[in-house]
Amino acid sequence: MPGIAIAITVLIAALSAWVGARLLAGGAWGRQPGVDESRRNLRKVHSNPTPRVGGIAVAVGLIWGLLADGAWQGQMALGVLLLVCIAPGLLWGLIEDLSRRGAVLARLAFTAISAALGFFLLDARITGVELPVLDRLLAISAFSFALTVVAVAGVASSINMIDGLNGLSGFTTLLAALGLALVAWTVNDAFVFTAACAVAASMAGFVLVNFPRGRIFLGDGGAYFVGLVLALLSLMLVQRNTEVSAWFPLVLLAYPVWETLFTMFRRWRHGVSPLRPDALHLHTLVFHRVVRWKRRGATASDTTRRNSTASLALWWIPAVCFALAATFWDRTGALQLAALGFILAYGFLYRRIARFGVPRWLVIRVRLGQALAGPASAGSKIIFVNRFFFPDLSATSQLLTELTLDLAERAEVHVVTSRLKYDDPAARLPARAQYRGVTIHRVWTAAFGRFGLRGRAVDYLTFYLTCAVRLMSLVRSGDVVVIKTDPPLLSIVAAPIVLLRGARLVNWLQDIFPEVVGAVGIRLFSGRLGRLVQRLRDWSLASAEVNVVLGDTMREVLRRRGIAERQLCVIANWADGAALRPSAPEQNVLRGEWRLSHRFVVAYSGNMGRVHEYETILGAAELLRASSRIAFVFIGSGVRMRELKAEARRRELDLTFMDYQPRESLAQSLGAADVHLVSLRPQAEGLVVPSKFYGVAAVGRPVIYVGDPDGEIGSVVRRFNCGVAVRNGDRQGLAEAIRHLAASP
Repeated sequence: MPGIAIAITVLIAALSAWVGARLLAGGAWGRQPGVDESRRNLRKVHSNPTPRVGGIAVAVGLIWGLLADGAWQGQMALGVLLLVCIAPGLLWGLIEDLSRRGAVLARLAFTAISAALGFFLLDARITGVELPVLDRLLAISAFSFALTVVAVAGVASSINMIDGLNGLSGFTTLLAALGLALVAWTVNDAFVFTAACAVAASMAGFVLVNFPRGRIFLGDGGAYFVGLVLALLSLMLVQRNTEVSAWFPLVLLAYPVWETLFTMFRRWRHGVSPLRPDALHLHTLVFHRVVRWKRRGATASDTTRRNSTASLALWWIPAVCFALAATFWDRTGALQLAALGFILAYGFLYRRIARFGVPRWLVIRVRLGQALAGPASAGSKIIFVNRFFFPDLSATSQLLTELTLDLAERAEVHVVTSRLKYDDPAARLPARAQYRGVTIHRVWTAAFGRFGLRGRAVDYLTFYLTCAVRLMSLVRSGDVVVIKTDPPLLSIVAAPIVLLRGARLVNWLQDIFPEVVGAVGIRLFSGRLGRLVQRLRDWSLASAEVNVVLGDTMREVLRRRGIAERQLCVIANWADGAALRPSAPEQNVLRGEWRLSHRFVVAYSGNMGRVHEYETILGAAELLRASSRIAFVFIGSGVRMRELKAEARRRELDLTFMDYQPRESLAQSLGAADVHLVSLRPQAEGLVVPSKFYGVAAVGRPVIYVGDPDGEIGSVVRRFNCGVAVRNGDRQGLAEAIRHLAASP
């Protein structure tokens, strides 16, 4: 899959859809067919007449994208067959859009024709769902054909069903296309990958016009078109790649599919035809009951803002489906549990909202004229966002706690964080709390563990989603929102909400992601995906009033990425000088408790993550094995701390490992050492700055820095003569430095 071909496909599809949508939205559609007027339909939640022919723009974008891809990669035949299969559903949808009349049976018939064509021409069929009874039935060709037609036509109708708010169906299908592209890329399915990229690009071009102002709607034609494409590509991906679970597309599209099935069941249960329209869909309930405001005096512009805000409030649902499907795409059991969990969660949420029991965390109160824009109010507040906060003992938590406590003396301060503790994965903190004037909002997040990449990805994604929901209800015009970098890329999620609310954005960067993961050898964000993430990250930084970085090298990295100098501010991390003071080793209580009173203690304190290195330290410990007076003590945790423990055990080295110490014992813990080790891989220089250095400096202990002597910490150590810098891999030099300090403390 040549990168140039993919780039051209995506660019052509996105530009074609965007230009087409702009042209269609700007025409004199008020006097022509294809205009949707809110008074004509009880399900509509907009005010102005709006063209509903966005499907034309999306179709044009996809067609041009597929043709460009076929010309470059020789896949023209498959692309043409895909378009032929979709044509009946698209054409009937456009007829409905232009005539403003819809015949349900005709709609189902034309989408069924598209599904049947896909079954025979593309081999897009359901042959197994990993459920024994159904699998035996699916071995019968007629049953497989019937189920395939019903499923594909159902997906097309389901996209149409959620097309009620600005950006809702667009965002849902965009994520679904990205999920297909991600898995197709993983299994090296070139056609599905490029076709899914073209769909995602076309939807992105359309969404830029559709959201947030609602200048054009996707319409029936667009909904059927996109739904059919996604359904057929999903079946092709599963059919052509046996490692992809048949449940992957079901979880990926769980929101529109279950919305449709639940709606039909709900109507049938109340004695109403399942095909009869109503205004009781989840998105219409959210519009009327979750996004609350005073109706009197509302203008058309206010209705549009409310519409877009309701859509934003629902984006987390398809995002959760995307995260689960993309993470467990090859694990049927996990996907089945995810599908069941989604159904239960959907039922709970719908029941609460339908009975006016809207969960408080979900309520969004929109003040007219100030919800999405407007002047700052007198009651502006400062909102910090980070995954960990007091009483957690991680470095980012301690820094944030110290800063917020100081600010709370002269401003209203809020912190949005998780209910987890970094040092105690089993702990669950209260959802809401007050601590010395700081209001703490703790949101739910998964806790699969920080030592596995997949589990950590799910933890991050769930925090993104629940945090976004909380920010939508908390942020007001004029607020200052400070975003930290745990979890990474949090600014991408927060920036649209902050800007939409008319607040001011500040990014406080502890590291530069995704470059930092590439520096430690993780290839997840290499190539096209990495470049896309970098561009989104850069956009979120460029949207901020200021970006706080930890050193000159970090500032230079971002400046080279195009971030303006005026938006970059260097503020190094710090330590609490009142709580951490120099003291003599013989006065330290912990040295006695740890039986280290008469030994020279070399300590490593804090997290040992992937950016830190222990190989040089372990090599020096081997060289000093015979020096019984020298003791190596490691305090803290982290993924590489576990590796270090295992390697020390294998080499039979006498190293001491301690858990994180309570915050009130931090001065004693840091003061228990005669010298502290701070390490950083050379590839990570300029992308992260070890914050543990500042606490060590505060207690007056020398530092041996294992890393680039000319880097951020190495330069400080040399400039202020507070220790020694040793290059990575120089275990002999590190051992000599320790011997020298032990001989002349």
